[in-house]
Order: sequence, then structure tokens, then C-alpha cells
Amino acid sequence: MHATTGCVCRALDVLHVAAAVIVKAKGMLTFDKHQRELAKAEGLEVAP
Repeated sequence: MHATTGCVCRALDVLHVAAAVIVKAKGMLTFDKHQRELAKAEGLEVAP
């Protein structure tokens, strides 16, 4: 994952998004602002 350079992300945010990328998820549900930014940067659709 290369998107962490422009985002303030915590370790668990990175792990959650990495897991979604590894299992080839198309999107994820999160209410966390930092996790949302990272997921969008990795190309995941984010809800809500």
C-alpha cells in the first residue's frame, strides 16, 4: 500500500484497509475519517 504518505493513518486503519485490499473487497463500511481517506485512496468504495 502506497497511499499512506499523504494521510495521517493509525496502524489499525492501515491493517483494516490492507485486509480489504488483500481479500479483493470492492468496498468497506467505516465511520472513521482517516480510514475512509485511506480506503478511498486505495480505490475502495466507502459507505456510508
